Amino acid sequence: MEKGATFGLLSLAGCDLIFCVFTIFDTFYLGDPTMITYPERNISFYLNIYGAFIQNILIKTSTSFTVIMAVSRHAAVCYPMQARQYIRLRHTISAIIVSFIFWILLHIPLLWSWDIMTISCPMQGKLTILIIGEFVRNKAFHMSFTWLWAILGFFLPVIILAYCNVRLILSLRRSKKFHIAYTNNDSLEVLHVIQDRISRTLVAMVVMFFLCVTPSEIYHFIIALSSRQKQINYHAAMVICNLLQVINFSANFLLYCIVNSTFRKSVLQLLLCNRSRVKFHGNSRSSSQLVQSPSRNSLHSTQLSTVRTSLI
Repeated sequence: MEKGATFGLLSLAGCDLIFCVFTIFDTFYLGDPTMITYPERNISFYLNIYGAFIQNILIKTSTSFTVIMAVSRHAAVCYPMQARQYIRLRHTISAIIVSFIFWILLHIPLLWSWDIMTISCPMQGKLTILIIGEFVRNKAFHMSFTWLWAILGFFLPVIILAYCNVRLILSLRRSKKFHIAYTNNDSLEVLHVIQDRISRTLVAMVVMFFLCVTPSEIYHFIIALSSRQKQINYHAAMVICNLLQVINFSANFLLYCIVNSTFRKSVLQLLLCNRSRVKFHGNSRSSSQLVQSPSRNSLHSTQLSTVRTSLI
């Protein structure tokens, strides 16, 4: 179960890293997001079309990964016997892959947010114009998916995370008392340290989610249901909420490294994999030499034994 938890943290950190890199790229190359006329199909053009699609997938996927980790940890702490049968590394990998594919499929309608039209101008040549697409024009269809994304991607995860986080906090308090009672047992001491390390990481991660992601999700849900004029009036709130969300994604990696020593070791192993391979090849050569030297020693000892027997 600990391997599954570590893999889940690595997957979540990878998703957060991709989101941060894409957000930086989007900030520098998007230009004016209200621009609808392009003399050429450059990077800004494609970011305006597909940027919201990619960012929403990464945000919802990160939330799903957090829920998967919290639920699996809650099961491991509260139902350890059943959890060891069903929560394994391959199950964690399968849940992460299914979650990622699910959110890609659920966000496909965003690809129809814009219609592309090309016109020819005598002075400027061909111009590409973005027109509001069918997904935005169809109010009922757009509203249905807005509610679906909000329920599956925010409200339901918030309820699950709140419940699991409370149970994990209570389990940490109980484990502290258990640790005091059985402090002389070495095997229980090691088990207590491992379980507490993972649980504390998830508790801190969920607290960060509530502090940074929840305001942004509530704001975007309210704005999606409101008029265009209200979106312009609350532009400052949007900037603050987006900043909090970016802080959550960028700080999660540092949070894992600070709280979880196993995660730190896994990251170091990934970063130093090339060095370890070089050391491995060097050690394999030296070990082969060591393997040959005992054979010579054994041959020498055999000769000595034969000489002794002959003397006898």
